Amino acid sequence: MHAMNPERWQKVEALYRAALECGRQDRAALMARADPELRRDVEALLAQEETAAMETMVDALTQLGPYKIEAPLGAGWNADGRTAPH
Repeated sequence: MHAMNPERWQKVEALYRAALECGRQDRAALMARADPELRRDVEALLAQEETAAMETMVDALTQLGPYKIEAPLGAGWNADGRTAPH
């Protein structure tokens, strides 16, 4: 995102909050109607929100029954499936 004035921030915040309240299909339609630059700013915020939610979920679920979560899926592995050198 870039520096923005208070009026622009209000628009970003309003679209962001509306997007959070929508389901996936409604969100896509809402974002499609938005100004492209405004949409990019809000999509960046939504991506941060989703990443933070996933990190919180992984932290909360370090043990699931007999299974222990050691790392997020895909972290620390090479393309051939071997553990990356430390």
